[in-house]
Amino acid sequence: MLEKVFYPLSHEFLLEHNGRAIDHYWANWDLCNIAAIQAIDVLSDNSSMYDEAVDYYKNGAGNGQLEKAIWRLYDDSDVPEKKLGQCQESGRDQDHAMLNFALHGVVAQQAWPQGDDLFGALDSRILAG
Repeated sequence: MLEKVFYPLSHEFLLEHNGRAIDHYWANWDLCNIAAIQAIDVLSDNSSMYDEAVDYYKNGAGNGQLEKAIWRLYDDSDVPEKKLGQCQESGRDQDHAMLNFALHGVVAQQAWPQGDDLFGALDSRILAG
């Protein structure tokens, strides 16, 4: 059921975004679908699904792609080598901004046992956010 019903819905969303412009949906929409595809892979041991999710997280066209989801970095005036990130959901409301980072954590944590360090991707951008 996961591979035949839920996966195709998440896969199609990431490709088509319900026929809308690629930037129509906030980052949380992409991140939920990325996390779902990853989780389905881990349960069903389907590495092509996992590769699809991680590739989209790193290189995707939508707002859930890491560099777009945490789109702006600022220098910390107290600690110059530290960066502070602004997530794509920051201007919306606190609930959606927090969900954004919760989903980044899920995606990165699901990747960790598979041997991928998404926490460290783009100079630890999740931590900056």
